[in-house]
Amino acid sequence: MRLTRYRVTNFRSIVDSGWIALDDVTTLVGENETGKTNLLLPLWKLNPAGGGGEIEVLADIPRRRYAELRRRLGEITFIEAEFAIDEALANELGTLAGCDADQTRTVIVGRAYDGKYSVAFPQADPILVVSAAQVVTTLGKIATRLSQLASQDHVTWSAALLSAQAELLAARQDTDFYTHAAVAKRIAAITAALLPDDAVASHDVRQMMLEEVEALFAGAKPQQPHDIASVSRLVIEKMPQFIYYSDYGTLDTRIYLPRVIEDLNRPAEDLGRRAAAQMRTLRVLFQFVGLSPKEIMDLGHEGEPDTDLSQEEMRRTARRKEEREVLLVSAATALSERFRAWWKRGNYAFRLSADGNYFTIWVSDAERSEPVQLEGRSHGLQWFLSFFIVFLVERAAQHSNAVLLLDEPGVTLHPLAQEDLFRFFAGLAQDNQLIYTAHSPFLIDPDQLSSVRVVFVNERGETEISADLRKPERDRRRARAMFAVDAALGLSVSHPLMRYAHPTIVEKISDQTYLTIAKTVLIAAGRIQPQRDVVFLVASGAQAIAATASIVGSKELPTVLLDSGATGRQTARILRSGPYASAQERILDVSAFADVPDAQIEDLMPRELMLPAVAFLYRTNDETLFSENYDAGRPIVPQIEAYCERQGIALQPGWRADLALDVERRAMRKPESVPPKTTDRWQSLFERLATTDDGAVRAADGVGFPPWNQEKATLLN
Repeated sequence: MRLTRYRVTNFRSIVDSGWIALDDVTTLVGENETGKTNLLLPLWKLNPAGGGGEIEVLADIPRRRYAELRRRLGEITFIEAEFAIDEALANELGTLAGCDADQTRTVIVGRAYDGKYSVAFPQADPILVVSAAQVVTTLGKIATRLSQLASQDHVTWSAALLSAQAELLAARQDTDFYTHAAVAKRIAAITAALLPDDAVASHDVRQMMLEEVEALFAGAKPQQPHDIASVSRLVIEKMPQFIYYSDYGTLDTRIYLPRVIEDLNRPAEDLGRRAAAQMRTLRVLFQFVGLSPKEIMDLGHEGEPDTDLSQEEMRRTARRKEEREVLLVSAATALSERFRAWWKRGNYAFRLSADGNYFTIWVSDAERSEPVQLEGRSHGLQWFLSFFIVFLVERAAQHSNAVLLLDEPGVTLHPLAQEDLFRFFAGLAQDNQLIYTAHSPFLIDPDQLSSVRVVFVNERGETEISADLRKPERDRRRARAMFAVDAALGLSVSHPLMRYAHPTIVEKISDQTYLTIAKTVLIAAGRIQPQRDVVFLVASGAQAIAATASIVGSKELPTVLLDSGATGRQTARILRSGPYASAQERILDVSAFADVPDAQIEDLMPRELMLPAVAFLYRTNDETLFSENYDAGRPIVPQIEAYCERQGIALQPGWRADLALDVERRAMRKPESVPPKTTDRWQSLFERLATTDDGAVRAADGVGFPPWNQEKATLLN
């Protein structure tokens, strides 16, 4: 089961987060005190691994609604998580539910404040079911009718049917329901086994059995797969566990072994939060060394003081000390080698030593060859070593089928070392999905901005989250939350942007996503080969566009691509009368490349991608689909808004960015679904965007990519 998205409602500072789409690694970025932690804790409490994760009603229910909600704990689902089901499990669930496996490919698991779980399959249709008691009764009726027949063979059939009753009861797996398919299959199997095809009475008996089965299901009631106890139980059993890390338990330099032995045997709640985190780190450190603290202490035991030792006792003591030293050297060598594979900011070597009752960690590197105790090195190195050891050891034992939740990792690291966490996280994500919070620009991967979610506090003091990394300038809360993302993007693109790329300014993050889809498809198909890469920068409003243009423009002003509505036309007028007065040809209107008036970027995308994405993201119980009323002659965005209003769907802030991400996933999965008419339109647009400094167009002319982008060209082709 893979976590695809989740939703938090009525939890601490969160009223309703909306559905949060997830990648292998997802970053929740925002200021301190915006509620980032409150987006991790509900997931942890959905299915916590190990200890902790208890629902704390007094702390978890929003304070302003506590009096209202405290008596309705079973009605309030504070966390919902949607999972994609793998083929094997989908088949198993489909068999239990009596439905096609495609209907069990997606499941939503929720948990209420009373601790109870809910399970739903959004793609499943209701299934006709009857109770197990009714099935047994029907089989009894059939057996009675057969026993009334004169033939001895028929008596045998009756006994076989009674045996079938027992088999069905034994196979119930704690469910009280059977589907039509399951009953009909069982009856058919009994008939085939007991009645040869050429038997005289075969037809009549088969007909009688069929009539009884049909009568049984005449009063059947529709039921969803999750209503079957065995189905819901299997989903909960297979659901990934969630492992939450906030206190990383930085190691002390000089560790007093008797105290460690004592604390390791005490309950975590008796130690206090910081001490418990430290004990966890120490526990996994000694697991890595391959020795317990007691063994390390015992191997160095020299006997009672003031006691004369015999030669044999002295040899045994020396032997134990030698063995301990060899074990510690071996463990330190392995730790150094594995640590250097992740930490690129120095060629560090570790030495582990034990002296009497003390265990000490020493560190040296290429520039400072003399070993120094760990506490003499930077806090960043101390933190990363502790963090690394915990994950290195625990992931093998506890992280199987788990989602990792990291709260503010790496805050004490140097910016360059924070960037090393990306590689570490990518390695972890090969086995486990990972969600982490951050407020530092150096903990945001600029190459994976589609996996960044911005967290901020609205005017009511509630936590909000969005995939839309832009908002009007007047929204100061969003602007503050976005600062780290802006900084990360600026750090990433400033150098290549100035030297190699041709920037195009757009107004929304969704515009950036859609145009990147088009560029990727066109280059992969060989339709364009720009002399310089085309990159898309987001700047909303004339002022922001002018400021961005002044920064990124070197010899020429960058191209600006605007929507064709009233706002876009107003922005174009301001730019043409101001900074773009002498470069008006560099302001492009989307309608020039679309088939509808007042077009927006979405209208450049093929309906083959847009309509399924809208149907998936904004599905309701109403059978009316957006595509049934879609008018290809009008802009699609106002049509989506009108449809959602009719259906009672509240569009969340940043919904256009969410839609763009879903379209991107579909396009990258099936680029052949883009029709030629659309690629022709895209090519016309990019031939205007990918220009040289003197305005000459570079289309599919074989110029290729500059050296810095050869790797991208290889991947795309």
